[in-house]
This record gives sequence, C-alpha cells and structure tokens, in this order.
Amino acid sequence: MLIEFSVSNFRSFKERQTFSMVAGSFSEHVETNTFESELHGFGKFLRTAAIYGPNAAGKTNLLLALQFMQRLILNSLEPPREIDCAFSVYAFEGIGTEAERIRNLVCSKRREI
Repeated sequence: MLIEFSVSNFRSFKERQTFSMVAGSFSEHVETNTFESELHGFGKFLRTAAIYGPNAAGKTNLLLALQFMQRLILNSLEPPREIDCAFSVYAFEGIGTEAERIRNLVCSKRREI
C-alpha cells in the first residue's frame, strides 16, 4: 500500500513534490473515502485519490516517477541488466543530486554484468 511518495529533481520536478494518501482534516466523504490506519503515527488513509491539473503541470511525470520506483523495487532481486536506465533528471540540476546518484547507481550496476 502506498502511503506517501515524494519526488524531486526528476523530469519537470525540481523541488520536492509529495503525493500523500494520508487523509487531511476535511469532513466531506469521510465515511466513504477514508479508513482507519493500523499504523502508529497515522490517522486515516484515503481509499481513492485523483491526480488532476492543467496541461504540462507534471501529472505524467509523477506517474513516470512512480513507475521508475516500482520497477526499481520489483526488479531489485533480478540481475541489474533488467532495470531500465531511462531516468531523466531535472533539466537544470545535474551531477551530485540525489536523483543523479540513484541513476548512476542503477546504471553502473547494470554495466557490471
């Protein structure tokens, strides 16, 4: 279950952006769209969420970041050549950033085999 996902320095995301499934303090749809968490330190979680916004706002890039992490996690026990190295960092940030270090780690492991 995804509780929270943060991304920065990836494609169009320069600053940290967070997608959270932790329910806020709203009163609308509480009965139908939230459930109690069994995790300590969390309140209620959302059952569903929507990603919306204007064109070129980063909706697709958020999904690409989620997809990259999904592949990284699911393929972590596979030989590194199975991991896709198509990872784009933010256009104006480069070497030394967290995203670039992750990309270099994944791609260097891929080249070892």
